[in-house]
Amino acid sequence: MHLQFILVILLLFGHTQGKGKLYEVFSWKQLDFQFPNNTIRNSLLHSKKYIPENNNMLGLEVWKDKLFITVPRWYTGVASTLNYVSLHNTNKSPQLSPYPDYESNDIHNGNFDNRIISATRIFVDSCDRLWVVDSGRENIFISPKYITTNKIFVFNLNSNKLIRKITIGQNLISESGMIFELVVDVANTDCSKSFAYLADTTGYGLLVYSWEENILTKVSNSYMYFEPQSSVFNNIQFNDGIMGLALSPVRPDGFRSLYFHSLASYNEYNVSTEVLRNPILSGDFTRFRLMGSRGEKGQSTTQRLDEKTGVLFYTQVMKNGIGCWNSKMYPDEYSTATNGLVVVDRTRITFPSALTLDRNRNIWVVSNNLLSFAASTLNRNEYNYRILYAPVDILIEGTICKGQSEANDIPSWKT
Repeated sequence: MHLQFILVILLLFGHTQGKGKLYEVFSWKQLDFQFPNNTIRNSLLHSKKYIPENNNMLGLEVWKDKLFITVPRWYTGVASTLNYVSLHNTNKSPQLSPYPDYESNDIHNGNFDNRIISATRIFVDSCDRLWVVDSGRENIFISPKYITTNKIFVFNLNSNKLIRKITIGQNLISESGMIFELVVDVANTDCSKSFAYLADTTGYGLLVYSWEENILTKVSNSYMYFEPQSSVFNNIQFNDGIMGLALSPVRPDGFRSLYFHSLASYNEYNVSTEVLRNPILSGDFTRFRLMGSRGEKGQSTTQRLDEKTGVLFYTQVMKNGIGCWNSKMYPDEYSTATNGLVVVDRTRITFPSALTLDRNRNIWVVSNNLLSFAASTLNRNEYNYRILYAPVDILIEGTICKGQSEANDIPSWKT
């Protein structure tokens, strides 16, 4: 894909309201993979260790010319859970290439020590590191199989080498818990002083990881639970707690605000990273703030904040779209009046499972038809999985979130 050409097209035609703002980069009726050879492919197909219809994408990240895609082992038969596609690939439905290699994703040989079992979310930080959340379990939609404990794998993207593996002990996460999301804060551009914030979506907590000290601490309060009135998604109930995480720009005190919400919730919350890094302060729930509500059917998976505009972008899974809130224009009001939709597309955005923001200020979205996939009602003759893309400034044009990109105001959510 030649993204400069795509950008020209979007600039010329993308200012119309709605679906025209997003360019469809890739789409698949069914996912396929690059295996080491056809003998392995055919053997896995024959033994039902690779079942194409059981593969669905979830998370994504972009680094240089690589688009990383996760394929969790929600069912058996997933070929590779952490993958990438070259953005120069001109095939509309390219095969996914296992990352860093096929062996690291192969769970059929019994050695699980450095194998990635089931990647959910991923994050590329400013130090060229790829952080990978591994739930360690398979077949969670039918009969969950616990293969390993939750782990975080960190790769150096310049060398494609694993540089750290973080095992999350049972003292920090229960058997029912599952790390599902993370964001990484690189303090003062010093890679050795990074902090990662990990959402335990089904254990209703937040883990704080210090790279320098190589330790994890746990934070939990009622703001991280699901809300029953928001837990029904087209007749399917998800009791998923904290999931969507995003960081504000650095504030004058040297810390950031962490914005967060549960999947089964309409509300948004925030807390200072100063609080999260302090085990005493983080135990005081009064330091966490309810910002407001996105309104009915405002459930969201992931979110990212564009520092230049101050716009927080988030998925809207029940509205087939992408939402926004401008933290510079409306620093003290988070409500249905100050939140808007930058895109609605009922054809191409069928359950936006994730979005990310690359270094060139482009928003990327995964649409994965999750509700139909979970109900086994996908039409395999149609395109079910999509990667969509648009520059931030084009997305917010003509919306409530359009503001002054040059503004340097710090959001006033003081914690």
